[in-house]
Amino acid sequence: MLLTIDVGNTQIYCGILKNNKVKARFRHTSNGAVTADELGIFLLNALTANGIKKML
Repeated sequence: MLLTIDVGNTQIYCGILKNNKVKARFRHTSNGAVTADELGIFLLNALTANGIKKML
């Protein structure tokens, strides 16, 4: 599984690829007021909502 992230001026686009197929995609605004912790929580929630388990 591969996590892809494209950080732009207005949006952060994320995608999960598995076996060369898109398994999930999601985005978040990239304004300066968002902290790293908030983005981390967003990422974990987006993965969970798409049925993807985190691995340690």
